[in-house]
Amino acid sequence: DGFGNSLVFGPDNVSRLYDNLKFIHGLGFSNIYFLPRLYEQWNRQDLKILESQFKKIGRYYISLFSDKKKEKPFVIPYLYRHIEARNSKSFYCDKLNMDWRGDLFRCWAFLSLDDATRKRFRLDMRNFNKSDMAFRKNFFIPAVRLYEKLSGKNITESVFCPVDAHVHAILYNEDFKKTMTNFIKIAKLYQTLFRSIIYRLARNRRFIAPYSGAINKHPKIEYYC
Repeated sequence: DGFGNSLVFGPDNVSRLYDNLKFIHGLGFSNIYFLPRLYEQWNRQDLKILESQFKKIGRYYISLFSDKKKEKPFVIPYLYRHIEARNSKSFYCDKLNMDWRGDLFRCWAFLSLDDATRKRFRLDMRNFNKSDMAFRKNFFIPAVRLYEKLSGKNITESVFCPVDAHVHAILYNEDFKKTMTNFIKIAKLYQTLFRSIIYRLARNRRFIAPYSGAINKHPKIEYYC
């Protein structure tokens, strides 16, 4: 319920992430995404700053669920998904992305391409199944397999979908392994943040309420995009 905000950040402004998130929360948003530009290369120093920012965000977020706090806690959609994944055997994307001309795509990564290239990868709504299967074969499944090979983890443990990083490497002729390794490093920081929040708030009634849909969700056996 309520309005949501998507805060996208990169190495150039990651040092302001915590302050920006607090500002956005102060505006009254009830759902806040804070998403990194996953396809960028984050060096060791960038990742240290991100880790430091996450620690601040974690402490702030946990404090919001104190009975003494007047501020209403916000929902972190990817934390919801992380909790949901613990009770699920599924990994999926049910979103369609539309560009300015009305063409639909399975992954938002295609939206940044030039017009001529974008036309090649749009979904053919006259034969959606065929078009969707082509996306799975060429982008989704290769990305999942590479993620699982390099991380040693099942894809359901990933906070984010690795497809956009993989698509970026394919389309811009970048090194697949380097791009996916970068993605995995960032994803691990999110996993650490989310685990710390869950550990501290697992028995907090104010925390359980907005996330109850994920906590109580019955296991599924699905694997699609």
